Amino acid sequence: MGRAKDHMMELENDRMRQWMMDAYGIDKDELDEDSEEWQEMAQEYQDKLDGERADEEAAAAEAYHDFQEYLRQHPYDQMYQEYQSQQLLIQKIVNDYENSFEGHTIQKMAFVHAVTLMEALIGDMIKALAIKHSHIMRKLSLCVEDSSSKKKFSIREILEQPGGVDGIVLEILSRLSFHNLDSVRRILEGVFPETMQGLDYSEVRPVIERRHDFVHRNGKNTKGEDVVMTSEILRKDMRIVHGFAFQVYDRIHDAMNPPAEKRNDDKF
Repeated sequence: MGRAKDHMMELENDRMRQWMMDAYGIDKDELDEDSEEWQEMAQEYQDKLDGERADEEAAAAEAYHDFQEYLRQHPYDQMYQEYQSQQLLIQKIVNDYENSFEGHTIQKMAFVHAVTLMEALIGDMIKALAIKHSHIMRKLSLCVEDSSSKKKFSIREILEQPGGVDGIVLEILSRLSFHNLDSVRRILEGVFPETMQGLDYSEVRPVIERRHDFVHRNGKNTKGEDVVMTSEILRKDMRIVHGFAFQVYDRIHDAMNPPAEKRNDDKF
């Protein structure tokens, strides 16, 4: 770690020297670290860095505020309604182009988009609920970590992060792959332990794997074989995707609207 830190400091010093030469039109030989001029230029360079950092932090804070407002203005049930509308539009496009020259390409694009919409819906519904409900955020903070996100944050990093701890949790959640069903299952069962038990992932798993084939291998599986896509396969896969999305939404709805005799914060 010491060598790496020394190397980073050397790189930063080199960048500062280059900035001095560019900003003041001087040669390398004219740079004297013991001179008063050097100290003034070094301070100016540091002020420039501080200003850029302040601008970045302000932009990040504004982006986080806008993100929060979007989630607050789009409840999870509204997100599901919008998802339904988007999926109906995909079905219409598929039907309109089914017998056209572009039909097969449209089918593949529609398949990928349909699965992506489902994955985005699940993530966005959880984020929207976490923003509004502190007990959801607490649950989420305990289950978002995986092997790639177990990072220790200093107090300074937490304070500088827009949203503090909540912002860090949402950032980690945003980086998680929602086409990784193991991650999805861990989060859903961690945040909604009572209602997500028994959710069936078996049908949607191969559909998500096929999406991966189209997105990352141009329609070929790991053996290099072409993945078949027809209108019949597409409609079946879309029914599976819709069914899984509804199951997740319905179970979230049950968790957020328990029977009156069970409705208390302790259940979370």
